[in-house]
Amino acid sequence: MRLLMRGQQNGWTAELRQHAERRVYFALSRFSPSIGLVTVDLRDSLTAPDDLDRTCRIVVHLVPRGSVLVEKTQKDISSAIDQAAECAGHAVRRALGRERGW
Repeated sequence: MRLLMRGQQNGWTAELRQHAERRVYFALSRFSPSIGLVTVDLRDSLTAPDDLDRTCRIVVHLVPRGSVLVEKTQKDISSAIDQAAECAGHAVRRALGRERGW
């Protein structure tokens, strides 16, 4: 399982990168034989004039085919990463279950 972190300029601090790696690995490590690439993308989004929300998008590319996309928006970027990683784990489990006919 390879992990690619993308985002806007100055979006990734060393502490935030370590937090995201730990959360994504915890949520997806049991599925690692079926995962090729995981992309974590951070974005800022303005929903109101003085309201800045942070979005975490996780795309999991499954082997041999298919992908899972999860996107969560929160005021705190750590919360967005936590929620997106947890939802990605559930979504991958469902996708692999459908593929195997469970």
